[in-house]
Formats: sequence, C-alpha cells, structure tokens
Amino acid sequence: MVRKTISLFLYLPKTNEVVLSRRREDQSYPGLLQPTAHGDIEEGGTEEAAVARELKEETGLDIDRVEGLRRISSRSSLTITSKTPVYTFYWIGAIDGRSANMLKTTPEVSEFHRITQEQYGQIRKFSHYRDAGKSFVFQEPTMFDDDREVLEKIFEIGN
Repeated sequence: MVRKTISLFLYLPKTNEVVLSRRREDQSYPGLLQPTAHGDIEEGGTEEAAVARELKEETGLDIDRVEGLRRISSRSSLTITSKTPVYTFYWIGAIDGRSANMLKTTPEVSEFHRITQEQYGQIRKFSHYRDAGKSFVFQEPTMFDDDREVLEKIFEIGN
C-alpha cells in the first residue's frame, strides 16, 4: 500500500518569500520546518481537495485566497519510521502579504516563517541529524531533505 500526500508551499511573489510552518513541540519532529501545509490524500479523494482541506486545517486560510495554484513536483520515498512507501505531490500557490498575515497557528503548527532565497541556505537537511528520533527538538532551521530540495526549486522558478 502506498500513502499519498500533498505538500503546499505558499509563495509571496512581490517579496520573493516562501511561507514555511514549524511543527509544535508536542508533535513528532518538533521544531522541524515544513511546507506551509501538508497532509494525506483521503481514500478516493483528489489532490486538489486535499490541498484545500489541509490549507484550511493548518493555516485557517481559504483556498480562494491563493492564486496560480499548481503542482510543481512529485516524488516517492519511504517514511523514516514505518518504511511505508509515500508518494508526495508538491504544490505551490501565490498569496499576498495581507493573506500571509492572516495565517493562524493550529494544533500541529506553532508558527509560520517567511523565508527568502538568502535564508534558504541556512536551513539544514534532516539527514544531517541521522540519529535524531521523532522526539528530537530541532533548534536550528531544519527540513526534511525532499522538502528542502523542492524549496530550492521554488526559488529557482521565482528568479
């Protein structure tokens, strides 16, 4: 069985920033940076429905505030803990500064960060912490390797 997920990065074109979320300390991988919204595609559901649902659940933002929503990448991997194959569809959508200021934290997300291309270089890859368990608290800016690679691609597209 393959688990299908979506990861959505919100992009602010005027400032060339990408919005990342930080996991709460009571979640697995606390402090880890991740795409703005992320979650499973429900059985029989579509990518688009999952994007809209996860955006609302994890940010409080309605999908109609996002422009140019599109899939930019997809890749398969194994989860770190269960070895379950995961197929992730990466999406991007543009928002303005007003919409970015409307993002709300949730039980999974402690805060949002606007990241510039210059700040991207300071984000470490998760693989740097080979022995980190699910409860390891990330103090330095760190992302799962696949998410970080897609973030790099977004900055390349934006320039």
